[in-house]
Amino acid sequence: MFAAPSLIWHYVTAHSYRPPAEFIEAVEQYDQGWTSDASPWIPHDAVRITFN
Repeated sequence: MFAAPSLIWHYVTAHSYRPPAEFIEAVEQYDQGWTSDASPWIPHDAVRITFN
């Protein structure tokens, strides 16, 4: 599981930051279905953001 600051999109688009290959692969394989399940790694009050 990876976590990223909310400004990751800004760093990538404005500053040409390239996250590690493992992070990019994890993002590409992301399954939105898991977000409805409880997770011990995600605080219960975390804000979940989805991108379309």
